[in-house]
Amino acid sequence: MRLIYVGLLLSGVWCCSCLGSRDLLGNSVQGHSKCEAWGGQPHPLVVEWNAADRTVLERAVERGTVVVRYVGCDMEILEKCTAPGGYQYTPMSPRAETVSVRDERSLYAHFPVGAVGLEGKLKASGRLDVDMTIVGQYYSNQSKISPGTLLGNCDLATHFVTELTVGAFVFGTGASEEVGSGLAYGGAEVGGGRTRSKEVINSDGDPASCARSTVDDDEPPEKCGAPIRVALTEIRKPLRAKAIAAGWGHTCATTESGGVVCWGDNSAGQLGDGSLNSRLEPVHVTGLEAGVQFIAAGNNRTCAGTATGKLVCWGGGDRVPTPVAGLDTGVRQIALAFMHWCAVTSAGGVKCWEKHGDGLRGDGSYAVRQDPTHVTGLDSGVTSVSATWMHTCAVAASGRVLCWGRDETHLGGRDAPPRVDRPVPTPVAGFATGAIAVAAGISHTCALTIAREVVCWGNRGRLGDGSPNFGKPGFRGPSPVTGLQTGVQSISAGGEHTCAITAAETVKCWGRNSHGRLGDGTTEDRAVPSQVSGLHAGVVAVSAGDNHTCALMGTGEVKCWGANDKGQIGDGTTTERLTPVLVIGPESES
Repeated sequence: MRLIYVGLLLSGVWCCSCLGSRDLLGNSVQGHSKCEAWGGQPHPLVVEWNAADRTVLERAVERGTVVVRYVGCDMEILEKCTAPGGYQYTPMSPRAETVSVRDERSLYAHFPVGAVGLEGKLKASGRLDVDMTIVGQYYSNQSKISPGTLLGNCDLATHFVTELTVGAFVFGTGASEEVGSGLAYGGAEVGGGRTRSKEVINSDGDPASCARSTVDDDEPPEKCGAPIRVALTEIRKPLRAKAIAAGWGHTCATTESGGVVCWGDNSAGQLGDGSLNSRLEPVHVTGLEAGVQFIAAGNNRTCAGTATGKLVCWGGGDRVPTPVAGLDTGVRQIALAFMHWCAVTSAGGVKCWEKHGDGLRGDGSYAVRQDPTHVTGLDSGVTSVSATWMHTCAVAASGRVLCWGRDETHLGGRDAPPRVDRPVPTPVAGFATGAIAVAAGISHTCALTIAREVVCWGNRGRLGDGSPNFGKPGFRGPSPVTGLQTGVQSISAGGEHTCAITAAETVKCWGRNSHGRLGDGTTEDRAVPSQVSGLHAGVVAVSAGDNHTCALMGTGEVKCWGANDKGQIGDGTTTERLTPVLVIGPESES
């Protein structure tokens, strides 16, 4: 159903098939620039619409939330696009109102859909009037709608109807006259020694019927439910990002301007907005409006690196970004775990620090030390580092993977006990060379090789090699992931799952699937990689959190799936998502 009027009124009937900025004869419509300048107002009158179009609007309101495309002077009711919610009728005592239009700016403000075609009427008569008897309004039970909640053919959706004012109206040229209890047009107006003829352009409803309306009505009186005005609210625009980082219960992204936004759990200040309030949609991180080069998210902490290599972190009790002592420059990557954190310097060295003395720093000591400390043997050449629950792994210049920390997950890559804690970096057994990236989960670790193959070790069931062993003891050394022997672009490990971007720029995930973190539309654990639903191409980055996962598209859009109890999906809800949904942009940018 298209309500696109571009200036032709033929024998009193609006031409609804005249699309774009040209009339039926192909001539340019001069009102096009005025539509851009003055159109698009959020509370347009609809009294110039013909009866069929207003009937479509009425029926759409009865079905549920009305979604439209509304740009300048063009409006289209998207009948095949559905949104959550509906409308509740609120009656009122009958109220008479008049809208008078005397100039083009007012014309385009009140009648954007029909303004181009009404210019001639306004110029000839000098004035257009709408006399209304209002008896009530239909209010939407949705204050905002995000793209991820829309279903159907919604690519063109820009707004949804939040209010519909109903009653009776007469729309015409010149001034109206009061006749009895109703409204009347016709005849002539006498004033100042001259007579001006008037014309009824459109009308609907019966003012006499409207007089019977009471504040106790459940619906408008018969012959008094004509649509008069709609209120439109913009559908939230999707977030546009350059990088993403999924933490345990929160997510962050760098924006196109180089700032940072975060959403989800904020119990420790990990969103960086100065509060401890969890957020269902992205909010800006205080003081980081531009210049951010990379980000990382951990359990209850987030960090970002600036263009100069300065590292700032927030969370863990700090509600806003705070510089990390000793890392004022030269940092090019950061990895965040639960109680320890590691940074890669511009020289390729690794420095770690921890909250407790658990031997997680990699310097051979179990002493409590919260300042960044050089990791033994990793002074240069490190290309990748990943930290998780109680261990950390790095890829050296040689392509060898080295890990350190608690050996609760057989971080050394052996098939069987004994377990041996590693307070300094130790080469992974059976994986001597050829790695270019590493991703550590709670009880498993994966590496991406120079051949673009994925190899994993640790707890069976998380390895993607077809060995299901969820919830049971059993560890395995480095094993190729089924179906990912070539072409893999990048990998990311969450708590108990891992995801990879394939050569086709799709995403495949495996491991634990509670809360739908694998994104395949189910909650079934997967011992081999499963295709993420709806991500057929165009993925440039993936980040796996604890129970949720996010992907960055080539368009800059971010899509997330999985657990959403803290709002970590970023779609404005706490609804668990088994398949990817769009993250909405910050409210100030929508």
